[in-house]
Amino acid sequence: MTIGREYITIVEIDVDFCDLTFGSAPCTAALSSTVARKCFNTRATCKDLANIDLGTLTLRFAGNQSGLPKGQTIFPALKSVSERAGEINLSGLDDRTSALGKRASVTVQMQDFTYHDTLTDKYQSERVSGAAQQSGVGYDPAAQGTFFGRLRARWPHWYGRALRVKRGLVGQALAAMETEHYVLTDWKGPDAKGAVTFTAKDVLKLAEDDNALCPAPSNGVLAEAITIDATEATLSPSGIGDAEYAASGRVCIGSEVMTFTRLGDTLTLTGRGVDGTTAAAHSADDSAQECYHVSNAVIPDVLEELLVTYAGISSGFIPTADWTTENHWTTGFGLTTTITRPTAVSKLIGEICQLGVSVWWEPTAQEIRYRPNRPLEADETFYQITDAANILEGSGQVEVSEGQRIGSIYFWHGLIDPTDSATDGNNYRKAVVVTSSAAANYETSAFKEIYTRWFGPNGSDAVAATIAERLISRYERAPLTIQMDLDIKDRDSVRIGDLVQITSRLIQDDAGGGDAHTAQVKYVKPGAAKITIKAETYDIEGRFCYWMTDASGLPDYDTATDEDKFDGAFWFDENETDFGDGTTAYIWF
Repeated sequence: MTIGREYITIVEIDVDFCDLTFGSAPCTAALSSTVARKCFNTRATCKDLANIDLGTLTLRFAGNQSGLPKGQTIFPALKSVSERAGEINLSGLDDRTSALGKRASVTVQMQDFTYHDTLTDKYQSERVSGAAQQSGVGYDPAAQGTFFGRLRARWPHWYGRALRVKRGLVGQALAAMETEHYVLTDWKGPDAKGAVTFTAKDVLKLAEDDNALCPAPSNGVLAEAITIDATEATLSPSGIGDAEYAASGRVCIGSEVMTFTRLGDTLTLTGRGVDGTTAAAHSADDSAQECYHVSNAVIPDVLEELLVTYAGISSGFIPTADWTTENHWTTGFGLTTTITRPTAVSKLIGEICQLGVSVWWEPTAQEIRYRPNRPLEADETFYQITDAANILEGSGQVEVSEGQRIGSIYFWHGLIDPTDSATDGNNYRKAVVVTSSAAANYETSAFKEIYTRWFGPNGSDAVAATIAERLISRYERAPLTIQMDLDIKDRDSVRIGDLVQITSRLIQDDAGGGDAHTAQVKYVKPGAAKITIKAETYDIEGRFCYWMTDASGLPDYDTATDEDKFDGAFWFDENETDFGDGTTAYIWF
């Protein structure tokens, strides 16, 4: 089939669906006085949960139109799809939204319908004959109930499951269509008129759920009291050790953190009063909460563990190699902390984002992206956006984000007691103060406090100062948020999170000319003939570089190539002002 110009939208929903057959090994289910009918291969209807083997049944829906892909069951029940683009909270500094920004969301309207159940029920013919019922009495599925009414009863565990929106053209293969990934967060209907509404959000919604906690809540308690110098403790109820606790780690009882190894329900306490806490006696039935602990861990590894292990997000959405590449901007920023109570994953990620990193969902690549606060890489270039080439006539507005300006930072670090408040300066050993050289130009101080438990009990003045200086370098002037409509040709070149350079009459210099500004795209909303973007100015000025390896044969500045000068760092005498060719000194970022 040739590809036409008529657009198609297809919505896919993944249903948990058991791959086994009722009564066939390893499934041991059988019709009986207590099992009136065969299951519908979902968890809620399973008659042998010990052997359930869940796979995926993908349901597809489209509008009632011709030209849909062949070889697929696509239900013509789709009435409308409306989307809201996501927005990044750059460096987690905008307190008007969560540290993970605003979630991208989609609302899907469907119309319920009667259906014979052939795709959704392995035993459809046996329902008709009666062989699937203990009574032997058959029924016609098409005459009993409706598609969405039955699906909701069979599949109550839909929250957080995958929903995809595919957009393409008549004649285009499903696999070639552009796909946006979401997770289900709400399901209304069917109502009296058969209306059904699904709401879904991008996968980072899972990190914002109330159940996304780190560490996971522990249900164990002390079976008996322990003394201040005890080296062993027993957990209760019986079996809780193997069910919920690691073979070794940290546990918090009362206000004391202990290290342990475990065998069954018995904890061998290898360290008492660790991480700045004080050893104490504890009573029977005191809660024993396992802790989350990292030591000198790199930022991407901690973020990935929080997202995958504790928020339940698939690791397939994390481009690990890209995250590792980005991490050279935070080399030496080792994270060390102990989290003693179940804490929202979104809160912990927000604390890490305050260290000058951003995390966001990129809907086209279907990836969770990560980027530290940094200038361009050596091999990066800006996508140029201008009035003449890109910005649609009559669109565009500029907002001064004064609330994000930073004149000085008071950076608390070196947490004293991990069982106490992480946002109280009295619970920190150290503070670094960094003030912008431009602060005196403003009437207000734009003072910001940052509290971080992530640099261990001793803290790190060097790392805290580096982070504070980077943040001030970016935010010492109030950033501008620029919203504009771009020509549809720019869709593949401007993605959320990208760095761009904008030259427009929207941002004029002091002589009234169009002033070029570096900006980071924080919002992209695609349309049929245009895209709407928001970008925040990103004016980190200077000549940035990497330290070169300590090896023989490296050139000096006069004999270095342009690539050497861009990638590496060179020194000149402290009495000089430039390299002799008019170029200025490098900046250690």
